[in-house]
Formats: sequence, structure tokens, C-alpha cells
Amino acid sequence: MEELFIEYELLKRECKSAKREYDKSLEKKAEYYYSVLPGASDTSKELIKTECTNDKFLNYTIRIQEIDSEIDVRKNLYGNLSYRLKLKEIELRNSKELLDRIYTYRYLDRYKVNKIARLVEYSREQTYRKIREIDKKINNDTKWHKTRFTIVLWEK
Repeated sequence: MEELFIEYELLKRECKSAKREYDKSLEKKAEYYYSVLPGASDTSKELIKTECTNDKFLNYTIRIQEIDSEIDVRKNLYGNLSYRLKLKEIELRNSKELLDRIYTYRYLDRYKVNKIARLVEYSREQTYRKIREIDKKINNDTKWHKTRFTIVLWEK
């Protein structure tokens, strides 16, 4: 079983990634919107009549609907991950495990090492050792998960 702080860290990274994708979708919509806005007309081009009628407004609405559905999917994913992250934070704060408590004090509450040492009743050096242990576990486990996630995507 993984420690809660590692699960929290992985979920936090997934949430940041989902937020980044959601923001990209919003930017894509804004760029498309501004690309179809009327601008100054270019009189240097000659008008050529073609037989096919290209309804720009119809194309615009179809494309905006596609982008909006993409935005909705990404917004729902981000909202779901944010909710799960909040639940995991509550679970982490209620944990009695020493490393989970130190992680909470150090990375969520941003306490100084001296204050953490007083709260967990460890010496300052022992607290630093535990923080290094937490950092090492986070780096090792998140690298493994990132590599595994990449391999799974590559296989599909």
C-alpha cells in the first residue's frame, strides 16, 4: 500500500495536467473566435466567383460546438480530479501516520522545520531526515508512475 502523501502527490499532478489541458481548450476557443472576427477588408485581392458556397457562419458554429464539447469534457475531468484531490487532502490531514503528518505540515501548511519538530515531538535533525525520506519516496514513486503511464499510452 502506498502512503497517502504519495497518492496525494500523484493526484495533484494529474489535477495540474487536467487544468493545463482545460486552459489549452479555452485558449483554442478564444483564438478561433478572434480569427473569425471581421477585420479591415483587403481591397488588393480580386473577387473571384466560385460555384460552391462556403457558409462561414455555419462552419464557425460547427467548430465552436466541437470546441465547446471538448471544453465540457476537460472541465468535468478537472472538476472531478479537484474534488478527489480535496478528499485526499482531508484524508491526509486526518492520517495518524508520521510521514503523512510531516508531509501535511511541511507541504500543505508550509510550517518551518522547527515547528514541525515540536508538533511531532522529534528533534530538528530527525525531522530533516524524515523530510528527505518523504522527498525521496515522492521522487522515486512519481517517476515510476510517470514511466508506467507513458508505457501504457505507448502500448495503446
